[in-house]
Amino acid sequence: MRRALCLLPLFLFLILPAGLYPDTLQLPPDSVAAMLLGGRPLCLVAEGSRYQLQDGELQPLEGLFSFYTTDQQPLRTRLEVSTSVARGEVLQGYFLFTESIGRVDVTLRHSGGDLRIPAKGFPLDDTARSWGFLLGIPSTAEAGAYSLEVRGSQGRRFILYRSEVDVRYRSFRSEEIAFNQDLSELMTTPDPRKTEEYRELLDILASFHARSVFQIGALSIPVEATRRTSRFADRRLYSYTDGGSSRSLHNGIDLAAPTGTAVFAAGAGRVVLAKERIITGNSVVIEHLPGVYSLYYHLQGFEVQPGQRLFQGQRIGTVGMTGLATGPHLHWELRVGGVAVDPDFFVENPMIDKSVFSHNIMDQN
Repeated sequence: MRRALCLLPLFLFLILPAGLYPDTLQLPPDSVAAMLLGGRPLCLVAEGSRYQLQDGELQPLEGLFSFYTTDQQPLRTRLEVSTSVARGEVLQGYFLFTESIGRVDVTLRHSGGDLRIPAKGFPLDDTARSWGFLLGIPSTAEAGAYSLEVRGSQGRRFILYRSEVDVRYRSFRSEEIAFNQDLSELMTTPDPRKTEEYRELLDILASFHARSVFQIGALSIPVEATRRTSRFADRRLYSYTDGGSSRSLHNGIDLAAPTGTAVFAAGAGRVVLAKERIITGNSVVIEHLPGVYSLYYHLQGFEVQPGQRLFQGQRIGTVGMTGLATGPHLHWELRVGGVAVDPDFFVENPMIDKSVFSHNIMDQN
């Protein structure tokens, strides 16, 4: 995974008159500057950052900036943020501030389109100095250049970081699934309960609890059987017995296994849903990190309750074919900020990369 490392130096800064700056500027390495424009807040500009001045106002273009007033000390940070990610994967970022801060907000925008993906950061320790964020990239996102903006704030002071992110193209399979009469009716017959269950799930997946940091390392595949009958982001065509059809995205991975096969929690977390639903059958949803949830569908039965804390690998139920299922299997799904992402991403990578702090941004030298 490629990351960009940007440092806001921790030594004294030189305050220069605004008139010494041209309309645009990129600071050379090993330099840093601050400015006060027309009584507006000071801005510290990290090395290599680019900005321009328009009508006496600073316009940050790329890099790291710290805004504060003359009666304050600036916020300072060290950071590491991904610069390249494939669609269906997760953009990760980490910040180490020299003092506690109140919040971190993240926005990723497509440079040539209307797609805008927001995310929130969350503290990784009780000091509220170490922060991380995870931003899910939809499998439908257009590949190309995106603009990332991160704002960390404490009161009226804030850090602003801007960079470009390359979202890489990734292809996905297509498949057609023919439903029998019962499954066709289950899928197509209007039912207020289906609508209510859908809204309930969306509310859960959109919720963000900043202190819900349960899982740090990589996830584990939740069943011992690993035969996959459907993969993440398969483009599906459903065919019904009345001749109709519909299209859908498969938001998870289908793992085929005999009915009754044990299903385990992919990571430590808290159960936020455990119930029978019309379409997904017996279902469990586990919160692992703020805004990060794993979903387990079509269970024969579940053995956990909402609010229950789980350790990684704890048994939560058994494989079944309840709900809209053509055979016994586990549908395993992962959502980050409500966006469905490939669960394999966090099987292959830690959810929080603590080595970033120990080897990079924690280095004060």
